[in-house]
Amino acid sequence: MIQNHNTEQIDLEWSDDDVVPPTVYPNLEFLFHQMLHLTLKEVDPSHGELILDVGCGKAIDGARLWEKGAQVIGLEPSNVMIVRAKEHLSESNAQVALIQGIGENLPFKPHSFDKVMCKG
Repeated sequence: MIQNHNTEQIDLEWSDDDVVPPTVYPNLEFLFHQMLHLTLKEVDPSHGELILDVGCGKAIDGARLWEKGAQVIGLEPSNVMIVRAKEHLSESNAQVALIQGIGENLPFKPHSFDKVMCKG
């Protein structure tokens, strides 16, 4: 567990196993696709733009932002999800930097990013 500045505990072993069902049926797949589409539309990445994805999970959004030309850093507290993000990025060949950390205590200087996003 990480203790942040408010002494709240962060679960470093959290995974999406209890959130995403083992079988993703068409309706849920459609929902995931729509969420990704809307995220890309709202973030509207530009070529070379530096984007921070807070709580990046498996880095699915980060990989798509990278495909659109952005430079992406994924911030994720969970060891489990960092491993899954690395697996996803390896499969997709996307170049997203992953950093373990929490959104409540960003390990970056102010104004380091063109855009910061958090979905989930």
